Amino acid sequence: KRNKKRLIEATTRTDALADKLASLQNNLAQLRSPTEITLEAIRKIEENTYLSPTSPDKDTSKKLASYAGKTYRSQEGFTILSGRSKDENLELTFKVARGNDIWLHVKGRPGSHTIILLPPKKTASLDTLHDAATLCILHSGGKEWGKTEVDYTQRKYVKKIKNQTEVSYSANKTLVVTIEPERLK
Repeated sequence: KRNKKRLIEATTRTDALADKLASLQNNLAQLRSPTEITLEAIRKIEENTYLSPTSPDKDTSKKLASYAGKTYRSQEGFTILSGRSKDENLELTFKVARGNDIWLHVKGRPGSHTIILLPPKKTASLDTLHDAATLCILHSGGKEWGKTEVDYTQRKYVKKIKNQTEVSYSANKTLVVTIEPERLK
């Protein structure tokens, strides 16, 4: 019975993915056609295919309104937040950020916590990670450090150390970043 149920579920998923693929191919053909396509039609396709940067949900919007730290937008449209003090860092990490948001910190030095707010079921590209890592180094006072290691992980792997203002984290990866003036612009 279990195998039959799994087979039915797999068939249903396969059919749904085939429909989605057909829809995407139809949208691509529409974009490539020589007929005039309006900006409104492109926006509609972006919304239907989830290819445009999404606006933060209501939960995040309320939290952002009360957050006093620095707020930036990546080229892909993701919101990047950076703390400037220990209080802002703790508020950002434990009150504003959600479990799957990306948390960044300069490796082995005290400094800024930086968060990339992600919509549900989305991931950040390497370019967005690079933007956030650059901001993390900048707000940690490392503009002149040269190559700097920045650790990143999902927010759910960051824990506060009891009775301290420091945090510990696990399941992290490391980026080696040099601040590029063009990227800061």
